[in-house]
Amino acid sequence: MLHRYVARGLDTVEKAIPIYAPSWDGNVPARYIWAIKQLISTWQRRDPAPTGVGAGE
Repeated sequence: MLHRYVARGLDTVEKAIPIYAPSWDGNVPARYIWAIKQLISTWQRRDPAPTGVGAGE
């Protein structure tokens, strides 16, 4: 991810999906982006990231 996408400036779902799953290949990037965001939202509700000093220790 870091080298293939982030290093090229594709640092958000909205930027990376059109490259990873282009519409010319039969994909619908907007729908794909929506689905990924829904999954991330679900994961965040289940296990919110720790915050504050010493988080993750």
